[in-house]
Amino acid sequence: MKGRHEPDYTVLDIATPLEQLTCWRVGEPRDVVVQAAIAHNLTFIPVRDGKGLGGIISREDLASGATPLPLTADWLLATDTSILEVIRLFAQQPGRVFLVLQASAVVGLVAPADLNKIPARASVYLLVAHFEMELARLLRLVLGGDEDFRPFFTASRWEKLHEDRLRQARGDVELELLQMMDLGDITDVARKHDGVRGLLGFASNSQCRKAMDLQGVRNRISHPTRPLIERREDIVELNDACGRLTDLHQRIEKAISRAQER
Repeated sequence: MKGRHEPDYTVLDIATPLEQLTCWRVGEPRDVVVQAAIAHNLTFIPVRDGKGLGGIISREDLASGATPLPLTADWLLATDTSILEVIRLFAQQPGRVFLVLQASAVVGLVAPADLNKIPARASVYLLVAHFEMELARLLRLVLGGDEDFRPFFTASRWEKLHEDRLRQARGDVELELLQMMDLGDITDVARKHDGVRGLLGFASNSQCRKAMDLQGVRNRISHPTRPLIERREDIVELNDACGRLTDLHQRIEKAISRAQER
């Protein structure tokens, strides 16, 4: 069952539709398709036969005259496969592509580069945003007034938060101090506050810091003109961040329940 924090985007939202795919028809000259694959940086090419898509072949195998691979189940993804699952699969098999299956027909192809598309970025961003909101909710439950947050900030940062809040008030926007804090602020409070850290189940400040080290991925997904995925290592790092976020969501949900019972 999908958790409340999981976005609704699926592999179908980022896959290249079938009609846009570069394919090789069995019996046709290979060199033209190889050149197209090089031009578009394609590593795998679907293979058409008389019945439709009947296989897949790597660019190198196509150039060398090798036989295509059959479309076994490990090449196929259902259209409702979540973006987070796609990220996990590419982290495990970064050199692969997957064909997207709807009913009994292939309707598209997804490659690691497709994780740079807006629906994939949005999926991760929503995961981070939900984490940030729920962690702030937990802090609101455990810490009382504004002064309870004071021990966890430097004098300059504390002054800046109050200045920002005052500026908002001048514009007739009344916000609580917690709403002026950014992701780094609330994660710092969470890891430094013994009660919050204990509710989250972290044994130490450093363990909590490592789990909540998300500023980098948050910045990367927030800049759509910059590639999110450039190297295979980027996929592994993105999958690690998504795994930590999923774990944190579960921890926060339990922590909120415990805090409400007190």
